[in-house]
Amino acid sequence: MNEHGIPVSIMTCSVNDLANRLTGCDVILSTAQVAFDPGIPVFDGLPLLTGVGEEELLEDLQKTIQEITEKD
Repeated sequence: MNEHGIPVSIMTCSVNDLANRLTGCDVILSTAQVAFDPGIPVFDGLPLLTGVGEEELLEDLQKTIQEITEKD
């Protein structure tokens, strides 16, 4: 996101703790299944680990973050 001038803040947590950590979050990027509707966009982070589909994921993530930022 830095390459595109999009400031981000990253917070890490377990999926079990996710529901308690959503305050202030705009998107979720997870390598595990999120089994509830958090009310914000959820992205599958597996492509960042495997490299398969990584560019598409980053493009989708960038687009979504830009849309959220423009609304604020």
